[in-house]
Amino acid sequence: MRTQNLWGKVAFSLAAAGFLSFGHVAQAGDYYSEVPYLATVKINPEGEGATPVGEVYGKEYSNTDFSLVTDPRLYNTSDHDAFGAFDPAQVVSWDGIPNPVTGNSGSVDGFDFEPALLQFNVDIPQIDALANRQDFLFNQIVRNEASLLFSMTADLGISGGTKSRVHFEDPDPVDLVADPLDIWALPQIPTGPGAGVNHHPVQDLDALEVWGPEPSSHENGDTTIREGYDGGSHTADANRFSLDNDSVTGTSVWAYDIATGTVGTWIPHSVIVEAVEDLFLGAGLDFDRQTRDMIDVDGTMARDVGDSSPTAPIYGLNDELLFTIDPIDQPMMMSATGGPVPAGFSIDGGEIMHLTFDASGAPVATFLKHGGHTWDTAFEVGKTFGYEFEDVDALEAVGVLEGDDISTPEPSTMVMIGLALAMVGFAWRRN
Repeated sequence: MRTQNLWGKVAFSLAAAGFLSFGHVAQAGDYYSEVPYLATVKINPEGEGATPVGEVYGKEYSNTDFSLVTDPRLYNTSDHDAFGAFDPAQVVSWDGIPNPVTGNSGSVDGFDFEPALLQFNVDIPQIDALANRQDFLFNQIVRNEASLLFSMTADLGISGGTKSRVHFEDPDPVDLVADPLDIWALPQIPTGPGAGVNHHPVQDLDALEVWGPEPSSHENGDTTIREGYDGGSHTADANRFSLDNDSVTGTSVWAYDIATGTVGTWIPHSVIVEAVEDLFLGAGLDFDRQTRDMIDVDGTMARDVGDSSPTAPIYGLNDELLFTIDPIDQPMMMSATGGPVPAGFSIDGGEIMHLTFDASGAPVATFLKHGGHTWDTAFEVGKTFGYEFEDVDALEAVGVLEGDDISTPEPSTMVMIGLALAMVGFAWRRN
């Protein structure tokens, strides 16, 4: 079992010490530029390119710190706030627009799930996947009509291989061979060229959500935005998320109610385990208990067509999920005699799986086909795109550059009915 609590405490002590030393500087340098509304994007099964990062509104991410662990593929530590200070279960909104003074991206806090998770006794929760319950372009990604966004473990580069925070693969099968260097979001200055995802340090982007509402522009901390809320409206929309160590909580994907600030289970860990077992082993075969516990969702796109409230019934018949999991180098399966034996393969974490449910409600997983290939274990993600690991740890979608127009979701803000409950959680965290 992974030692989440140990590494969470290490992350807290180091990150907190760092924040105390530059917190006043960070506050003075706070800013965000509201991204203009983009009414349409293009889709095309033979499309190339991707909607530029500075034109995509409603971008959110979470952080992890791979420098604190021996194997960055398997551990998640040190979520942080918009200033780069350690803050468990905190999401950050970013504009992706170069500031005229520093050249880097603006940032502001998105949702903080930690207060809502208290009732579930989650110790130092760490986000490792984000989504909206009805992710824009979900169906188009499945049909290979939009560009897939993904991030890789240790995207900052452990051995100086800094490349990008977020990569993209467009639908054109020729483009994979002709130009595999499709970078969407660059590291920030001075770590690398480009606006990046924050003007404060980011170790590793490990969760991604786009096409949500936009925070308002501000400079020097002059904002009323608090934890993804601005008065009676919300400035973020990542209302589906996963935490590190799914087997500990029994939940692989959580639902967040924006109106009340509460959370509940959307997809249980057992459902993901069953789907992964059937996909890799075949129906009726099981991994051993230790391997089951290692199955951990760490990248998501969601299509939840049912009630949005976490108190409503969990996943329904027509719900869908695109997901990745942590690598499992030596999975073990149960033999006919009842003892564990090597499964004879590895799971490298670069597999992208499409979860649906059959008529009986049983989970069914298949590998995503996109960009002229199948996102299974045989596809070498790191080698193909030039990254150090095979592990994909974030998923999203944008349009292509030429094709048919499709309307984007209008980033309207919603008046909060249960805002008082959300603010109670905010007040608790600050006291």
